[in-house]
Amino acid sequence: MACVYHVINKAEKLGTDVAYKIYQVLRNRLGGLYTKMKWTGNGAKITGAGDPLDIWDDFMEAFKATVQPTDPPPAPQDQIKATFNIGGNEFEIRFYPSSTSSGEPTIAIKKGNFEFKMRF
Repeated sequence: MACVYHVINKAEKLGTDVAYKIYQVLRNRLGGLYTKMKWTGNGAKITGAGDPLDIWDDFMEAFKATVQPTDPPPAPQDQIKATFNIGGNEFEIRFYPSSTSSGEPTIAIKKGNFEFKMRF
């Protein structure tokens, strides 16, 4: 239970509305948060979530995010970037199929200089 507390506490630095949407998406996708989420120091390590692209789609829907067009379109191994607004604040959300630091699929949500990462 302490792990989930740390993850949500860290996510709250993005604002309570954003943290609650993160919680809702993960709860709906995972069911049992307490056994499938681990605190990593800068976000969450999540197991048993299925395809990370499906979770990306869940976040895109929850935040009503808009994918940033790129020219040329990103290759499958490249990151996908989107933006969303909540309460007049702009956020950036990115999907990394293979993070350069961990090699794991990662979803990162950023506001200003603060970034919250979820690794799968």
